[in-house]
Amino acid sequence: MIKKSCEGFTLIELAVILVVVGLMIGVGLRLFGELVKYRTVVVNRHMMDANKEAMVGYAISHLALPSSCDGLLKHTKDYWGTDVECTIADELKNADLCAVKHTNLSATVCRGASCTNLNNVAFVIRSAGIDKRFGTDDDEVRVATLTELQGKADCGRYANRLHIVNNSIPSGYSESKYEAEIYADGGKPPYKWCVEADRSEIDKASIRFNVHVASSCSGGGVTVTDHVSITSDALGEPGTYEFTVLVEDSEESVDRRRFVLIVNPSSSSGGGCPSGAICVYNACGELYLDKRGRQCTDAWPQNDYIVLTKRQKVYHWTATWWGGRRCFREATLRYNKAKFKDRNGDGFVDYICNGNFRDH
Repeated sequence: MIKKSCEGFTLIELAVILVVVGLMIGVGLRLFGELVKYRTVVVNRHMMDANKEAMVGYAISHLALPSSCDGLLKHTKDYWGTDVECTIADELKNADLCAVKHTNLSATVCRGASCTNLNNVAFVIRSAGIDKRFGTDDDEVRVATLTELQGKADCGRYANRLHIVNNSIPSGYSESKYEAEIYADGGKPPYKWCVEADRSEIDKASIRFNVHVASSCSGGGVTVTDHVSITSDALGEPGTYEFTVLVEDSEESVDRRRFVLIVNPSSSSGGGCPSGAICVYNACGELYLDKRGRQCTDAWPQNDYIVLTKRQKVYHWTATWWGGRRCFREATLRYNKAKFKDRNGDGFVDYICNGNFRDH
């Protein structure tokens, strides 16, 4: 007869088995955690790649970059929910990409212990990474240099492309003399010009053009001259006035650009703010303005006024980063909020940053 053994594991053997299983589970959990972390980092890298591709695609199709990244980035937040930072070189904002020779924006890109300093940068996109803090090794940075953008845009084909040189025009003061000029370059002269504007607004601003002015320039340029002159013996009502300039060369190539003229209240007359409006004094610092909230088109110097009406809101931007100024919407300047701070009722208030006002 065969005896069956009923012996099992000893307590020592069970203890050893439990220790081994525990170690295996611990190692497995750590490996699983690292794999999950690695996957989130890879996904975030793809998101930043998509953001760069979107910016490059815009530059190629428009041969320009806007004054801010608003509306261009595929992902405004990274994988962990932190806002993505995006900086465009000042020299490229609303400028002809193929005409820019250099930029003052630089960046440092690191991979582990290896870092590369890049100059002549067109734009920088940055994610704070998994630790959600900028300036650490976890940062995910995407950079495009000016040379890279111009190469992808095939700027050699557009070396002599027709383009309007000016990005903006200076502001002026009510009741004061005003002169400004807008020039074009490239293409094949002579140039024909047309200004697209609301005639009633032009009359209110009391400005004159040396070229044809119409409500629509769909027919192309009209007046043959080498530049557009904007003049006034005495600028009219304070306010913000928009118009679009179109230039056409002899080969029927066309370029157009929108301009904004800011007429500030008279600096010498001591007169009051226009009836029904609020005059806002810049007590914040270096600011840029645009009614449409899309572009840093006009400087708003300190000690200058702008005029807000009941139907108008003005966006402003200001920032510095990595030695280059980036353009983003910080706050909305609203008539009702400014009016509320006009305690003495004279129509004048100070803008003190972050969307806040105080009585002047």
